[in-house]
Amino acid sequence: MANYAALKLERERFGVFRLIYRIAMDRLSGFVQLYQIHSRNLASGAVPEPTPARVGWATHQELMQASGEIPSDLSPEFVRTSLARGDRCLAAFIDNKLVSFGWRAYTDTPHVDGVWISFRPGYRYGYKSFTRPEYRGRHILDPKYSDKSDVDRGIRYSVGFVASHNFPSKFREKRIGSNIIHGHAGYFTLCGKFIFFHSPGVKRIGFEFYLPSS
Repeated sequence: MANYAALKLERERFGVFRLIYRIAMDRLSGFVQLYQIHSRNLASGAVPEPTPARVGWATHQELMQASGEIPSDLSPEFVRTSLARGDRCLAAFIDNKLVSFGWRAYTDTPHVDGVWISFRPGYRYGYKSFTRPEYRGRHILDPKYSDKSDVDRGIRYSVGFVASHNFPSKFREKRIGSNIIHGHAGYFTLCGKFIFFHSPGVKRIGFEFYLPSS
């Protein structure tokens, strides 16, 4: 009954065709991953939503302290390797406790299953966002808080992607201004091999899924 109620709510929110598409893509997830690639102009001057938190770039010490509190979401090894690549972590603090974070990458970045992503200079990629359960739904950390800092470093656009059937995330990205849609990209997985594909608009911004050479 609970599952039926959830499906009914999803149908009412997104429509029956989106519901059918989501179910179909879930069933095919072991064979194909299809993503919508989008970006946002960081120099648009968009104002971040107000927050009760102190927002800024987290230091190594602050991240390691948080990793001791939420190791399943922020492991020490992840912190070390991410910082070593030059990634930065935008974080929100309340009472000196890290309550929400989102990482920014400026070079090639690991995705999942050994797949990496690349994109051209002048873009940043946002990944691995987390908010402690008791602070969720309060918009504690608007990603636009890091825009000016990145623009000052020569970064003009934020690039990202969501699964083509993840409609809640699509609406969220649209809400925060990620409204430049470049197309789709993804990969098939067949007998342990990856077959990558990228639409022309995605190729134009240099976005690519790939497997690093061993």
